[in-house]
Amino acid sequence: QKRKKMIGQIQAIVDIEQDTLRLISHVIARPCGGRLEEISLRISQSGTPRDHLWVNGRRWKDEGDHAAEWLSRQVECSCRLVRIVGEAHEKQSSTLQCRADHAIPSFANAGAGLLIVNTASVEALNTRLLQARRPGFPVSSSRFRPNMVLAGGRAFAEDSWSTLNIEDGVKLRVERPCERCELVCIPQNEENWTHSSRPDCGADRVQAVKHAPARERLSSTEPLATLGKFRRAREGGGRILFGVIASLDPSPRSAALRVRVGQRVDALPYMSTIQV
Repeated sequence: QKRKKMIGQIQAIVDIEQDTLRLISHVIARPCGGRLEEISLRISQSGTPRDHLWVNGRRWKDEGDHAAEWLSRQVECSCRLVRIVGEAHEKQSSTLQCRADHAIPSFANAGAGLLIVNTASVEALNTRLLQARRPGFPVSSSRFRPNMVLAGGRAFAEDSWSTLNIEDGVKLRVERPCERCELVCIPQNEENWTHSSRPDCGADRVQAVKHAPARERLSSTEPLATLGKFRRAREGGGRILFGVIASLDPSPRSAALRVRVGQRVDALPYMSTIQV
């Protein structure tokens, strides 16, 4: 996404009950009533065996030409859509090369767990951004690309989390803080969408808009610059930390359960906290 900013304008909606993954493109602004381009994929389908990738001990499969053509059209470059479909029991390396530059592909989230963001921490960051009168802010939680957003705690309480016990029995183990890079300076999906005020569009119609010329939107150093002023780790080269990475407890009970919006989460602390 650092090279192809349009990826941030593709909305992903997972519907477990309907077994579908919907990808909705907000790349191109359309007049009122215009239909946004989208594609639906079955979650239970594991792609085709034509292309196999082994990256960081995980097996990936290609989602096929139809998905590749749709995605390539949205981001204006040749690309493929792949998914994790299994774990490797022995060390293997990828044998598939990128079609564009003949390089071995890599994945930003290969081997990563669940990225969790605390809304209170986002609000604390926004307070600093607003006090500094930074343009184009506040930012939303989506700017940090989380898998899960938790609300109801104090700001930066996640620095001391060790375990998250979710209602109905799901348990997550907090592995480490999340190191942030300039990717958080690129607006993500709904930050570039707006609800139209035209009466013939309806209150709930969402349209893609451009708030500023592309060079202005993409040259911002915020919110990373502000985070760097108060969220640098004292050890490890001054990394900028925001959010935490967690993994699912390997117990059969946790693996069989689902997490739903609105469930209660109890956070258990470490004996010591992350020093920033």
